[in-house]
Amino acid sequence: LKSSPSTDQVLAVITAAKDAKRCNIVQRLYAHKAQAGDARIAFAYAQEYDPQSFKAGGCVESADAETAAYWYEIVVNHDANNTEAKQRLEQLAK
Repeated sequence: LKSSPSTDQVLAVITAAKDAKRCNIVQRLYAHKAQAGDARIAFAYAQEYDPQSFKAGGCVESADAETAAYWYEIVVNHDANNTEAKQRLEQLAK
């Protein structure tokens, strides 16, 4: 992270870490980059928790609408034009 990798590079490392079942690395990378304002990373992290896109057997043990909404809010705060994140946030609030 000190080398300031691109979003694509971080997502590639996350994918490799998920494949290797290195979930601690996955969650640290997601959280660090998302909280630092990377909307694409935050969106990908939200999808990990979103009941609509959740995939069992990964690093996230179960779908969690509240956690997904938290990360979608970060996406919208940093990318107000992300209509997909806005729609998911609205649907999760119902």
